Amino acid sequence: MNILIADDDLASRMFLEHQLKGLGRCLAVDNGLDAVRAFEGSLDRGQPFDLVILDILMPVLSGQEAARRIRELEDRRGTTPAGRARLIMISALSDWEGHDGALSADSATRFLTKPFRSEDILEAVRGLGREKDP
Repeated sequence: MNILIADDDLASRMFLEHQLKGLGRCLAVDNGLDAVRAFEGSLDRGQPFDLVILDILMPVLSGQEAARRIRELEDRRGTTPAGRARLIMISALSDWEGHDGALSADSATRFLTKPFRSEDILEAVRGLGREKDP
C-alpha cells in the first residue's frame, strides 16, 4: 500500500508514519500543496497512492482544497470510482461538520479528531477494507 500523509504538525506526521509503516510505503509532507504535487507524481509514475491522510488546517493549501485537487487529478486521469485513493481527513477541531463538506462523497472517506490513539488510526484504515471504496 502506498500512503501519503500531509500534516503541518511534525509530531502528528511522525506518529502517523510510525503507525502506518507496517502497512506499506509512507511519504509524509507538511502542507496541502506538497501533498497534491506528490499525488500527481505518483500518478505520473504509475504508482498511485492508495491512502491519503490530510490534516484539514494546513498552511499553503488546506486539506480540503488538497482533497478537491486530488480528486480532480484522478478524474482527469480517468480513475474509476473503485480506483480512487481512500482519503482520511484529520483535524484538531472536533466539529467536522463545520469544515464545509470535508467528509463528502467525492472527498474523504473517514474523519478523525486529534489527538487520536494508534488504535484509532489503525481502526480507521482497517475500516476502509482491502478494497477501495466505490
